[in-house]
Amino acid sequence: MQRDVLQSLGPSVIQFTAAIVRTLERYLEDVHWPDAAIESRLLFAQIDWLFQHYVLDPEKFPLDDVIERLIERYRQA
Repeated sequence: MQRDVLQSLGPSVIQFTAAIVRTLERYLEDVHWPDAAIESRLLFAQIDWLFQHYVLDPEKFPLDDVIERLIERYRQA
């Protein structure tokens, strides 16, 4: 997530990220989630964080448990 690295990758990374956020926003709108635009960014940030931390320490990171907890938060709503 270094600015110089992201700039060197070009607009494709920004476009890819924007497409994911838009997709999440549409899913949230479909279930009438309040503030779907903001929530989609928050959800994407959580997913992005999750995988960054998993890559940093895959042997100790409780990936399945963290994913299940994140899913449960949205399932309850």
